[in-house]
Amino acid sequence: MSNITYSMTPGSVTVVVDGKATVVSSSAPNYKKLCTHLVNEEWNLVPSCLTPAKTIESWANGQFKVVDGSILFKGEVIDPKLSKRIMSMAGRNEDPWPWIKFWERLQLNPSWRSVKQLYGFMEHDQIPIDESGFVIAYKSVRNDWMDHHSGTILNKPGEKPTFPRNKISDDPDVACHEGLHIGSLKYARDFGQVSSKIVVCRIDPADVVCIPKDCSMQKMRVCSYEVLGVHGAPLPSTTIKSEDLGVRTPVKETTPPKKVAPAEKESAKTDTKKAKPEKPSTTKSLDGDKTWSYMDKYNEAKLMESSLEDLRKYAAFGLHITGASKITGGKAALVKKILDVRN
Repeated sequence: MSNITYSMTPGSVTVVVDGKATVVSSSAPNYKKLCTHLVNEEWNLVPSCLTPAKTIESWANGQFKVVDGSILFKGEVIDPKLSKRIMSMAGRNEDPWPWIKFWERLQLNPSWRSVKQLYGFMEHDQIPIDESGFVIAYKSVRNDWMDHHSGTILNKPGEKPTFPRNKISDDPDVACHEGLHIGSLKYARDFGQVSSKIVVCRIDPADVVCIPKDCSMQKMRVCSYEVLGVHGAPLPSTTIKSEDLGVRTPVKETTPPKKVAPAEKESAKTDTKKAKPEKPSTTKSLDGDKTWSYMDKYNEAKLMESSLEDLRKYAAFGLHITGASKITGGKAALVKKILDVRN
């Protein structure tokens, strides 16, 4: 096509096709691909990277089409609410690819009801997904990591409980039934006890069996999930990055944390007449990144001497506390969460 002209700036590219100008921001997920086509003079590929609709079709490798404002997957219209969300994200130059992957995964679910109900449930309860399109939700467990109901299912980070799918009711009118129960943060908090832990779980959309109508539709029955970590801070209701879930491998530390100077040590000392010195903790990291295992022996005072950055990495990668970097209240609140999880 010889009727295409363009101009580039550090922040965007302006493309004129048949006299119509389109500006694409450098933050747009299709920006690099568009620039590559322009520089290589691949004019026939340029139009596919300009509009939200064309961008979505380009991202989805032809499996998704946009017709009259609706998104079709293999010829069938997807959930209207999800379609609107994806179109809106593409229009804002945000990457909707995780939600496209979510819908692809959901199509592998053999339950017609689950396919129809899952996204509405997620939007209603602000349930997020990860970058691969898997659902991220919550579960309350006992203080010893076992499930509340049977006391036989271990829910430590890294565990992947399963249950025979054909033994689980897919009838939403059946409130209580066999299976693995996951839900919103409110559901997990209401279900648990004072001594309970709340774990963050990763669920394949294909493994969701039912969205029961009870509990204000805040829970789901599934046949499998993976425990990612312990709930630290509320997670966003959109797409969660791996590092916020504590599953990214951190950069290995080559040196231990900086030692506290003598003057700082002196000011940090407690009055031994008023309080007995704490014993070092013997709790080990929850099978997390061994880079941070040296902090397992730190008591509260020693943890408070550590930098906030090291505490966040230890919490996220050593103890699998999700959202560790977003816990409010500063160092004291983060140390309290670390001690709660280790105990």
